[in-house]
Amino acid sequence: MNPQINFLAKSGYKGAIWIIALLGASLLFGLGSLSVILLLFLVLWLILFRNPERNALHLSENAILSPIDGIISEINSKGDMCQIRIKNTFFDVGVIRSPMKINAYSLSQIHGIPLYFSSKKEYFNSEVSFEFSNHKMTLHPQLFHISPISSTLLEFERGERIGFMKGDLVLEMKNVEIKLNVGDKVKGGETIVGYLQ
Repeated sequence: MNPQINFLAKSGYKGAIWIIALLGASLLFGLGSLSVILLLFLVLWLILFRNPERNALHLSENAILSPIDGIISEINSKGDMCQIRIKNTFFDVGVIRSPMKINAYSLSQIHGIPLYFSSKKEYFNSEVSFEFSNHKMTLHPQLFHISPISSTLLEFERGERIGFMKGDLVLEMKNVEIKLNVGDKVKGGETIVGYLQ
């Protein structure tokens, strides 16, 4: 696991640098009201892209953690497969974490347009599928057009940061005893979703 901790997710660096540069220019030219707006926007940006440390200690080996912060909006079961949809809201932490130790995975992506507030977002948003063991995470980024998972890493420890997004995440798992209900609030890398059977 990468021990280096940053307050801001990597996806937010470029935007923060631009806002700071514009804020500096507005202060330099004495544009007071623009400076206040840019300062508020910088604070909002830092909140959106915050990257808190999460430690899931003393867990059994078969525990599966929530991969992202949000609210459980849907749980479906069919046979030995279970599907959980987590809605990552605007002010939730958007860091995606590995729900379990992953030694091998496959990654596929469908490109699209981020439409957070549109009712047609399901038709146009991008989709990233992350398959590992008998499980699958499907990511639907809706606010920022970000490729959420790096394909350069070969394995992930449980709770390790693997990407960033704002949107919906669907976790499909096989032979898992679920420990959550619809409406429950979860924290990525901390909340136990269930246990492998």
